[in-house]
Amino acid sequence: MTGWRLKTGFYAALALAAGVALRLWFVGHAARVDGDTLLYGNIARNWMEHGVYSFTPSPNVPVPTLIRLPGYPLFLMACFRVFGVEHYTAAMYVQCVVDLGTWRRWRGDCLAAGLRWVRCGFRRFVRSWRLIRQLP
Repeated sequence: MTGWRLKTGFYAALALAAGVALRLWFVGHAARVDGDTLLYGNIARNWMEHGVYSFTPSPNVPVPTLIRLPGYPLFLMACFRVFGVEHYTAAMYVQCVVDLGTWRRWRGDCLAAGLRWVRCGFRRFVRSWRLIRQLP
């Protein structure tokens, strides 16, 4: 491995470690469970317990809803099945893992564009960034 690649890999690993530390610190010390989180959790719990995509405005009757898209309630429902109902902190830790799992694709592209700026100048960086934005 050349020195340049080794140095780049070291910086990427350092950024990933800093990302892990920052996310874990936020979940452990600054996490809040309120607002939309509770609404999504209510929808996930009702979907899991009653089989109906609904939320419960009153304690008795779940009301079917389309107030939110089903992606995040489905994620919460999977977390609730594994870790127990309304364990939001566990869901936050899973989100940290998922977010860092997508690091390679997005941040790798950003790193490549940034290195392009350093090595080739701003104009080629802008061209690279425009190309990256067009990728799916």
